[in-house]
Amino acid sequence: MGIRNIVYVLMSLFLLTKITAQEQQAQQKQAKVTTEELQKKAFPYRNWHKLINVSLSPDGKWSYFIKKYDDGRTEGLLQNTMNKAIAVFPNPADAYLDNQHFILRDPSGNLTVKNLSNSQEWKETHVKKFIYHKGSNTLLVLKEDELYWLDEKNQLIKKYANVKELESLNTEDRFMIHQKEQLVLINLKTQKEEVTLNDVQEGQLLATGEQIIENEIQSLFLWEKGQEYILQIYNTSGEKIVNKNITEKLKNFNRFKFLKPHTLLATQLAYKDLASISNSEDATLQIEEWNSNDKGLKPLIERYKKSQVNALLYDYSNDEIKESKAGEGVTRRYIVFNNNYTLEVLDLANEDFTDEHLMPKIQLRNLKTQNIEWAIEKTTDFYVLENENTIYYFDQGHWWSYHCITQKSYNITENAEELFYFFSRQSKKNIYPVDKPLFSKNRQKIYFTGVHNVWEYDLKKKKLLNITQNKDPNLQYKIQKFGSSKVEMLQWYDLPTLPQQEIVLRVKTTDELKEGLMVYTQGKLKSVEPLQGSSFETVTMSEKGMSYTFENGNTPFQIKKYQWISSDLKQKKATAEILYQSNQENFHFENFPKTVVLTWNKAISDKENFKNYAAVILPPHYNPQKKYPTIVHIYENKAREYKDFVYPSWYNQQGINRSLLAENGYIVILPRIIYTQNEPGASALRAVDEAIEEVGKYYSIDKSKMGIAGESFGGFETNYIITKTNRFKTAVSGVSIGDITSFYFSYNINFLRPNIWRLTDQSFRLTGNFYEMKNVFYENNPVFNADKIQTPLLIWAGKEDYHVNWNQSVAMYLALASLKKEVKLLLFPKDGHGLLRKNNQLEYTFQVMNWWNYFLKN
Repeated sequence: MGIRNIVYVLMSLFLLTKITAQEQQAQQKQAKVTTEELQKKAFPYRNWHKLINVSLSPDGKWSYFIKKYDDGRTEGLLQNTMNKAIAVFPNPADAYLDNQHFILRDPSGNLTVKNLSNSQEWKETHVKKFIYHKGSNTLLVLKEDELYWLDEKNQLIKKYANVKELESLNTEDRFMIHQKEQLVLINLKTQKEEVTLNDVQEGQLLATGEQIIENEIQSLFLWEKGQEYILQIYNTSGEKIVNKNITEKLKNFNRFKFLKPHTLLATQLAYKDLASISNSEDATLQIEEWNSNDKGLKPLIERYKKSQVNALLYDYSNDEIKESKAGEGVTRRYIVFNNNYTLEVLDLANEDFTDEHLMPKIQLRNLKTQNIEWAIEKTTDFYVLENENTIYYFDQGHWWSYHCITQKSYNITENAEELFYFFSRQSKKNIYPVDKPLFSKNRQKIYFTGVHNVWEYDLKKKKLLNITQNKDPNLQYKIQKFGSSKVEMLQWYDLPTLPQQEIVLRVKTTDELKEGLMVYTQGKLKSVEPLQGSSFETVTMSEKGMSYTFENGNTPFQIKKYQWISSDLKQKKATAEILYQSNQENFHFENFPKTVVLTWNKAISDKENFKNYAAVILPPHYNPQKKYPTIVHIYENKAREYKDFVYPSWYNQQGINRSLLAENGYIVILPRIIYTQNEPGASALRAVDEAIEEVGKYYSIDKSKMGIAGESFGGFETNYIITKTNRFKTAVSGVSIGDITSFYFSYNINFLRPNIWRLTDQSFRLTGNFYEMKNVFYENNPVFNADKIQTPLLIWAGKEDYHVNWNQSVAMYLALASLKKEVKLLLFPKDGHGLLRKNNQLEYTFQVMNWWNYFLKN
């Protein structure tokens, strides 16, 4: 080599080293962006907002909803649905709305009470709690330790000082006021003080309750006075009609509750030794013994045991006592059917670590004989209807009823020409109900959901009726649910109930491409929203109609109203009406990223094919003559999210904001992945390749500048894909699984179960255990094939992620770092499976945008 060539090479190396050093300095400088600078980047998007629909007045003339801004601000909006006038309330908390009144409290305790008839309003400050009683038009306002009982004109009915607690009773008209020196029971309907107890300091109140005797409500109190338990009963005139010492009945019990009829439930922990050990300083020094003969892992068994109680049922009308003791393997118990039975649940009876959901055994025990009178070995869903002495349950693909008096079972859905079950993600081991049943408000009917239809079951006639009459195999109907019921210790309240006679139904195509809304009223099915590529959320109902949010990829959130009973006599057909359009000051269609859906026929065989689709998000002012860097975002069927409106934001739990990317000149592809059993990774790779090729036929993606990203299972899919292809210039994997073998043999501290079921009965769709298919585990394990990766990878996780343990991200990082591959790991403090902390969201968005720009935009 000549001198000139040597000098040239040395100068080139010098310049290259200098450029590399300058790039590193620039990157280090860029990485030291302050929180204030990041907030400035997010600032232009601060006024983008979502809508949360809260309530619609019974007559449909008033709507209340919340605007949630990108920077965390909230506003409550009260809208007159007739003239569309709006009143705005900053930072709302609790709210109440009916035809005549709107009441709102903010977190600072500022209360606004508005009369909707005359627009008069008044305000209060330092309010901790309010309760409006519609029957009497009165209001309870708790301020600090003072309670004000006010009439509709804001006139004081009564004031109470030194209030410690305001307790609602079972009867909606009655409330208990706990004061420092007395208890007062008030009836808001009659506006009377029914019971006043002045000797509260002489004992401790253990339980309160109500009972109805000959149409009169009686008030129940259990006191501990010294070492004695005293039962007191008062009538509505405040007279003490029972004062009974029941100490001998309740020895050794420490928790109490009144049940109907005339029964006191007393409980105590069944395994006190476990509770005392777990609460002691030496708990971490205890040796745990795990045994393969156990049903479930030891920590889960002990969690269930710690909550188990022995119970005594004392009937104070006849001094009769029944006992219910914790049983071996019993994890939950419910006292049912007039306090004569316990429904016992053995959650771990069928645990073999491979099922996503525990499949419990249930059994009914007669408390008088202590005999098991009925049992189902394996079920997923069961419901108790007290007034019918009946248990409704799902077994072997059908819905059944069991009557505890006749001791007979009846198959409700046996003769229906439809299936009422589905398999979990292609696994044929267990079958699950398509959906939970819903009970009518009067408890006369039950609504069951089949694969394609909704069915009405009349309890008296024992008749099953198909109310949707759908014969299209590509459509599914489901009932819109509202709220949830609760289960307290030993008491059954979990009865999903429809709020009123009208039933809101969701209808969607089986491929999730389109969905619509319908209402079933007066025996007829009416269309609210036709099948389309939109989403309908936060549905609320009133006496005459419903309201809901509406959105799609190209339409910001709207509040819409549909009335099945119209006040307009000229209106022949009910139609959905837009009440409010969000983001009018932010959204300009021509300047916003466009969401499109691309469909194509996918061949299954020579004779059969089906329609597949992907969502594509295009940059504003998309130019087909220009090539665009492209990012593929994956997680099972990500394509269905085209129905959701996503505004650009720096505050993102998963860090990938498709509109922010499109604004910055990227095309974003959301594929739909169709899975083949035992091929979780290969299925994703095939779907991604197919989507890229189909999208590339119509849109100007730059195949030389492509990235891929996924979170959770989508993170695993990303990890796998880059072991099989080098088509992507870079990849981002979040809260992901890097080593599926170690994941299979790991223990989840959230569920207290092994993670085995997450591979055999969830997204991975594996049909056997590790030892039956080692080659499948090897083929699909990203860390086993990390040596084949040539794609720079950014990995991130929350440092407190125990849903998918953050060490899985560390494993993927170590696999690549040990091979000197290009990889970067971000671990965010005090966050879990998604980024909830605002500072972490900002930092990650900054980091990932820089990552994309560096590799895809040079």
